[in-house]
Amino acid sequence: TDVEDTINGLSFSYDGGMLAIGSNKRIMIMETKKRKQQLAQQFSFEDAVSKVSLSRNGRQIALACAKKLTVRDVATGCDLFQILSDDRVSAVQISGDGRMVAFGGFDKKVRLCNTTSGCTIHAFPVEDTVRGVAITRDGRRLAIGSVDKSCRVFNAFTKELLRCWKHKHLVWAVDIAPWKETGYVVAAGDYAGDVIVRHVESNTELFHHKFLPSGGPP
Repeated sequence: TDVEDTINGLSFSYDGGMLAIGSNKRIMIMETKKRKQQLAQQFSFEDAVSKVSLSRNGRQIALACAKKLTVRDVATGCDLFQILSDDRVSAVQISGDGRMVAFGGFDKKVRLCNTTSGCTIHAFPVEDTVRGVAITRDGRRLAIGSVDKSCRVFNAFTKELLRCWKHKHLVWAVDIAPWKETGYVVAAGDYAGDVIVRHVESNTELFHHKFLPSGGPP
């Protein structure tokens, strides 16, 4: 498919059958498992779409667009809710079950919201711009990467800060997942090209890779 635009965000459904592509002013949702990829849905926007996240079943999509978070029903194209932020939204992820969405940005906080009501469950303040956010499939843990060079992990239900790891450079991307029935594992990537994977419960570094040459997005 020809997009002919800058790609700012990508997100698969859990089974890989659908792929959401966020570009400067539109989102395309592709069916990827057929012999020939087909356009399932397309949405246009007045402002640039910075991040997208599909729910596990592909029925909902969360997107960051300027100072606004939108959660939309994929089939109907109808907005389930919108939340205005004080500043630009630069990170978003919807939980695997589609019940919660986490988002944050230049207002230096992450909000965890219920996707049915749009109500805020918790807010998690950080010291600088949020660049990465991830929520586990079970919705129990939240990871945040920030310009303050930190990767934080919270209990999403109680707001308890479980870990705060400092990097030498700005943390641009994070992800979090269950780990061998012994808790959770977090991956954090920073501006200088370091990717570090850590086990949350034991505070153990499992993997560290340096990508060269160093650098990051503008």
